[in-house]
Amino acid sequence: MPTDAVAGINPEHSRALENFRGVERPLDQRVPSSIYVQSTATPQYMVKMDDLVKSSVQKFEGAIQLYHFDFEVSRFTNPNTAHQQYSSGRVQFDNPLLIIPNGIHTPNIMNRLITGILVKEIKISRLQNIDETNVEAEAITFTNCYYQNVTPKYDSLIITFRFVEYMHLTTYYEQDGTAKGNNVVSYNMSTGEHKVQGG
Repeated sequence: MPTDAVAGINPEHSRALENFRGVERPLDQRVPSSIYVQSTATPQYMVKMDDLVKSSVQKFEGAIQLYHFDFEVSRFTNPNTAHQQYSSGRVQFDNPLLIIPNGIHTPNIMNRLITGILVKEIKISRLQNIDETNVEAEAITFTNCYYQNVTPKYDSLIITFRFVEYMHLTTYYEQDGTAKGNNVVSYNMSTGEHKVQGG
């Protein structure tokens, strides 16, 4: 496992962290400054976690900049093609990993972990700026979440969590900024219910 790996984070997450923004050692103090070393930019990704975080970004004041996230969905089936496909192949969701700034919100997040308090919603948003307005082009929403690991690392905070329900929404915008439709998929880990809409 890489030397910068955090206890409790699976090897796949550790490899993703190694490649974070192309920084050789992504979890050291160079992370935020290295991202913007030759530029100044507004965040492209934000994350909302109940009322635990905040920012000054217009229309996303209840969220915070998301430096990096890693998340995988898989469904393994019988690899032996000479036999029937096993119907027991089940959907698996990795515990998502987030990296956000380490700040005044850190003790509140740590308290949720220590006390085991439910986080009702964690929402990742990908922003586009259209006609000088921030709009949400993509949203990944996790509901009924519990923090699994919270690791302060210099000026970053590394978080993993488990969840019950997942929803992924993408919205298509015309060149003039008009929203023309969306696609959405959702899955409930408790019931196995799967929904898809749009097209």
